Parts: sequence; structure tokens; C-alpha cells
Amino acid sequence: MKNFIIIFMTIAILNSCSRNEDVVKIGAILPLTGSAAIWGQNVKRGIDLAKDKLNSMGGVNDSKIVLLYEDSEGKPEKSVSAFQKIFTTDKPIAIIGDVASSSVLAMAPLANRNKIVILSPGASNPDITNAGDYVFRNFVCGKLL
Repeated sequence: MKNFIIIFMTIAILNSCSRNEDVVKIGAILPLTGSAAIWGQNVKRGIDLAKDKLNSMGGVNDSKIVLLYEDSEGKPEKSVSAFQKIFTTDKPIAIIGDVASSSVLAMAPLANRNKIVILSPGASNPDITNAGDYVFRNFVCGKLL
């Protein structure tokens, strides 16, 4: 939960300088159903806990965090559709997800073209590191010393 609180605060503070809104919209594209749902549901619980904690403390810069969930089913094509829906309809300041590397890599061109940050909390493919200026992951890969 601590990581999500830091992520929310950083994203919201950086973006609130240019926006004057009552809410901070953050998208979350996760496998909420399907074979990868166990990971998506766990991430969703962590995100919800962090959002509730921050909102109970007054939000970020007096703005409440609103989460916009879409189910990717762990499939790249569903992730792309979810990205397009959230971005077009709700204009979030950032998107958390997906946990599947193939889905993150499929969304990367859209994130870079539209200049919206994607942060994956579980994707492990090292290619994500070079997927563009707006694509990040918070996952340790490789050998640990």
C-alpha cells in the first residue's frame, strides 16, 4: 500500500500544478477476470486501500482521488481497448496497469503518443524499460545481490 500512496501523491502533485479540479482521475487497467485475475484483484485491493487512505486525509492538494477501473482480462487487445476507452472518456492523469507484460507493451505506443504515464505494478519483461518515455514499471527483475 505504501508504494501506491507514494505513486498517487507523486502523480497528483505533479499534475495538479497544471489542473484546477476537485478530483484527480487515475485509470487502472488490470486483469480483474480471466486467468490472471488473482494478480489483478490483489493489485486492485492495494490501489483501493491507498486511495481510501489518501482521501481520508483530505486527498492530494484538496482533490479527491477517483479510480477508473477497466478489465483487461490479461489480454493485450483488451488492454488497448480499455486504454482507449479510459483516455477518451475520462481523461485521467495517469494509468496504473497492466500486470501482464504483453498488455503493457501493447499499450505503450498509445501512452507515448498521448503523453500519458502508464505505471505497471507487476510486468516483468525487460523490454518495458525501453518502451518509451511514458511507460514505467515497479517490478524488480533479474538477480538480486
